[in-house]
Amino acid sequence: MNDESSPPDSQPTQHREPVATIPVIAEHVVVTKELVEVARTIVTKTVSEHPQPVDTLLSHDEVSVERVPINIYVDAAPPVRVEGDTTIFPVLREVAVVVTRLLVVEEVRVTKRIAQQVDRQVIPTRIETVQVERIPTPFDATSRKQDT
Repeated sequence: MNDESSPPDSQPTQHREPVATIPVIAEHVVVTKELVEVARTIVTKTVSEHPQPVDTLLSHDEVSVERVPINIYVDAAPPVRVEGDTTIFPVLREVAVVVTRLLVVEEVRVTKRIAQQVDRQVIPTRIETVQVERIPTPFDATSRKQDT
């Protein structure tokens, strides 16, 4: 007969071992994030001017006036005419003769030509430079020591 199957009252008194309670422990991981300043950065921007020569081609018209004596009698006034870059204006005078005739006294010749020259000017230009400086915080300094 099995001792465990018989009722406890019917069993003879036996010596029992003490029962020990063993706690079961479980660990749980909790991950959190925290904002930590590890360094500060200072950005400095400076603007400096540097003279820069700039060449510009400038144009202007120059006119020369030349008087050419003609002294020819004509029946009608000659028109203003253009020969190349020269415009010719006839100058007239009436001369009393038995009959009135036109005498071309002279021609005024106006010649136009384009003259060019290089004009150099120094124009200031701006250049920006940026300087970046990192300033570590105490946290950053200690974490770097731990990392090494």
